[in-house]
Amino acid sequence: MTAKVPVIDLLLPEEEVVKAIRKGCEEIGFLCIINHGVDPAVVAGAFKAMHDFFTLPLETKMKSKGTPAGYMPLQAQTLDPENQTEPDQKEGYGMVEEVPAGHDPNEFPFHGKRVYPDDSDVPGWREAVMGYYGAVRSLAMRMLRYIALAMEVPDADAFIAKNFEFPIFHMRMLRYEPRASNPAEGRLAAGAHTDWGLITLLKTDGGEGLQVQPRNSSEWLDVEEPANAFVVNLGDLQQRWTNDVFTSRPHRVMLKSDKVRYSIAYFCDADERALVECLPSFQSPSRPPRYSPITQAAYLAAKYEQTIKKEFNVVSASVERVEESAVV
Repeated sequence: MTAKVPVIDLLLPEEEVVKAIRKGCEEIGFLCIINHGVDPAVVAGAFKAMHDFFTLPLETKMKSKGTPAGYMPLQAQTLDPENQTEPDQKEGYGMVEEVPAGHDPNEFPFHGKRVYPDDSDVPGWREAVMGYYGAVRSLAMRMLRYIALAMEVPDADAFIAKNFEFPIFHMRMLRYEPRASNPAEGRLAAGAHTDWGLITLLKTDGGEGLQVQPRNSSEWLDVEEPANAFVVNLGDLQQRWTNDVFTSRPHRVMLKSDKVRYSIAYFCDADERALVECLPSFQSPSRPPRYSPITQAAYLAAKYEQTIKKEFNVVSASVERVEESAVV
């Protein structure tokens, strides 16, 4: 069965766009957006660059190994260890926001240094990938403003300026092995999970695989995207601002055939210094805040402590710098 994911045309009047976004955020936490302004040629260039890199010999790819920036080898991650008997059937390549110029890196522990493959191995890779990164970054900021309007903050532009001066954005290019999934045997292309952050912008090669578990349901439904669309889904952090009114839903990649799949996920979080707390429009005497206020940095530190640090042996110094940040 197919999930009822709303398709939102960004050329519509802003009021209509915001209303449709709010409805989708409350009902399923997934949206498809069309007429988003990202040039199809830029998308095609990034997917070609991704394909060119992932088809290199493993020893060449391993020269760029790293996390969250750099190459993540096949089967390096298990997103749903309680239900998976095998690791995720995917490999990836991450790009991050760099530390803002003139600022102390200790202030921005979740910004980093980008890693690029040698140009001699994949000519033109950097230009194609960073062209896509910049285009989707602009779209992400636009979507975050729409969501601020959907959350009924008094001044959406001021809200964005305060919380997203130096946002934590992380892009991951993904190649899934051409191997059919079998959930009953614990084998999935990507195990069931929710995203940590605020929103994720996903571009795929148009192939099948993405599934979502809707609210109040245990069923897994296929997510179909229109041509040239982006899929946008909410993450767990968005629920803290909206007191669980906006929903972050479990999703997975379940391949039904032995066909390779490519996608690019663009994960969006606020500035490390941003305070995430229940907004006034989502609380009342009968519905008090369900979450304590927390800084973006402290929130991510806790998530890394629970998962990524253990899986990838991430150097813990940057995490430890913020783990002692006050949970306000």
